[in-house]
Amino acid sequence: MQVKDNQKNNSFNFSNPRAVAVGFIVLIIAGWILEGLLHTFIFNNNTLIFNLFQLDSHEFWMRISIIILLSFFLIYTYKINIKLKKTELSKFIKEEEFTLLTNSTSDVIWTTDLDGNFKYVNSSVMKLRGYTPQEILHQNLFDTFTINSIKNVDRILLSANFNNNSKEYIPIGIFELEQFCKDNTCVWTETSINMIHSNDGKPIGIMGISRNITERKKDEEKIQKLLEEIMVSRDLLEEETRKVNDLNEILTEKNDKLKELNSTKDKFFSIIAHDLRNPIGSFRSMTKALADNFTEFTEEERLTFLSSMKTASELIYDLLENLLVWAQSQKGTLNFFPIILDLNEIINNKLLLFRQSSQIKFIQIESNIGNGKIVKADSNMLNTILRNIINNAIKFTPEGGKISISAYPDSGDFITVSIKDTGVGIADKYIDKIFRIDSNVSTEGTNREKGTGLGLIICKEFIEKHGGRIWLESLQNIGTTVFFTLPRAKFD
Repeated sequence: MQVKDNQKNNSFNFSNPRAVAVGFIVLIIAGWILEGLLHTFIFNNNTLIFNLFQLDSHEFWMRISIIILLSFFLIYTYKINIKLKKTELSKFIKEEEFTLLTNSTSDVIWTTDLDGNFKYVNSSVMKLRGYTPQEILHQNLFDTFTINSIKNVDRILLSANFNNNSKEYIPIGIFELEQFCKDNTCVWTETSINMIHSNDGKPIGIMGISRNITERKKDEEKIQKLLEEIMVSRDLLEEETRKVNDLNEILTEKNDKLKELNSTKDKFFSIIAHDLRNPIGSFRSMTKALADNFTEFTEEERLTFLSSMKTASELIYDLLENLLVWAQSQKGTLNFFPIILDLNEIINNKLLLFRQSSQIKFIQIESNIGNGKIVKADSNMLNTILRNIINNAIKFTPEGGKISISAYPDSGDFITVSIKDTGVGIADKYIDKIFRIDSNVSTEGTNREKGTGLGLIICKEFIEKHGGRIWLESLQNIGTTVFFTLPRAKFD
């Protein structure tokens, strides 16, 4: 209100005719007096300036013209003075309005010259940093920031655009800066910085708006700390999870081994309770009957008894042999000494042991191994492997059948052996179970020969001990082929 009153008192109201007339009269009288003074001092005429009407007509009108010109000069000078006062007053009003506007905001608004000397700052700086605006005007912008923030300010000013002539304020960006306070503490501010340019595009200063974000920074630090704790907790959780998974794998492995041991135990007891008991019981019954009634049997009947007893004893022997080997294998006490062996010689010697059992069923066995098939294997294990596979082939091949044995080198460091029969074959559902200890796959032979299913399991363990593998192909009522590999002997 005071500003508006000053404007009213210092202005000249040209819209009032009375005021205009009075003003002109005053100005004419002033011009009259001024003209008289000039005439007196310039022309050294001591005539009083008020004796105007005593002059002749020529001098009278000349002096009247001078008075009028001086009056217009005074009027023009007065109007210029009024205009200048209006301009100054308008500038003062704008500055007052700018001050009132900037002081009404909680943000700190400031300007500096290009050297960083403060030129203006609003009163909000007291709440932000504790200084009065007058104290700030004696400071330099670069002295108000911490060391890390000064580096950012230097980078900010270097990145400013000094060649843009189209705008007065060239925005640079918004930055987070740390400033010193009067009480020697620090405060974080979010500062928007702009370059001030003159009308011709030259940079003349810096303008900024700063806002207190200390609490926000504290919250961000808390969040960052919480995130770090979460990351550490996550890493610990992942480590614990990994340990739990490792323990689960160990437990699963131990559980599988335990299942295998239980299956082994069950298999062992099954063999003892059933597979071993039956042939021994049969052998015992036949020997008792033969001993008690020897004289009552005919020669032919006695030969039949002896033949059955021989078959039972062979079955018992094979079963005990497998049980002994298997027990040693499970205990880990079975010796393993691979040596260089001629595969053709080993197989031919083994076939001599099966000549009688194969001739009883009129089964033809042929070996197509050939010379040069030299392997490196444990002799006892290889004999056990061949005995079990050939024995199974004879057992499940009907009378008049055929068994073929061959061997060939593969593309690697092994020799593949195949034993093919024309027997009853194996159903598909049993093929995957036949090498597993936990699956009781045992069937009678074509002449009702008994079996335990243990032979092929032992073969698998022994072959894998050599680094080889075993598999089979079978079609029911057509036959089965068993394949296994052994390492070839290497000669340096």
